Amino acid sequence: MEITTIDRYKFLGAICSLKERFSVADIAQFSGLNVDTVRALFKSEDKYIEPHSGAKFFKLKPSLEGNLRAELEKIYSEFPRCTDENSFAKDPTSLRAAEEASRNFAEATTHAERNRCIILISLLIDSARGDTEALSLTNAGPVQMAQFNERIENLESAVRSYVQSKGVSSALPNPDPA
Repeated sequence: MEITTIDRYKFLGAICSLKERFSVADIAQFSGLNVDTVRALFKSEDKYIEPHSGAKFFKLKPSLEGNLRAELEKIYSEFPRCTDENSFAKDPTSLRAAEEASRNFAEATTHAERNRCIILISLLIDSARGDTEALSLTNAGPVQMAQFNERIENLESAVRSYVQSKGVSSALPNPDPA
């Protein structure tokens, strides 16, 4: 099984976000990766995790959280960037804001802070959908639109996963209102 850089980034990001208690299924649902990929990554990235509450659950090794964040930043910095600003439409500000809010969620330490982040992310996701649709009418091509939509869907998936696992009430937008 070939593990891509983006698979590794999603996996490590999920561990960083769910740091206190998670299973293989939790990481798969949060990251959008399939279970086999998650299992392979559990083996290759085991330095960051340790057992928690029995054999099924794990947690991020607290002493390595800083190292994990540094590794995520390193991987992110190596992703290719578009150098021709005229070839792509700008990212919708609301999408960038939702992604930033998801990073704040990962750093939230209390249940109340996480709930506030979830509600904010949910509202920004709704706004990002509208902004992305508006871009589709202007200068965004089909590939870029697919990338915007995938980013939105990844955010929605992560929020839904948290909401379902914690029983949190949320203002999640319905992705298909029709």
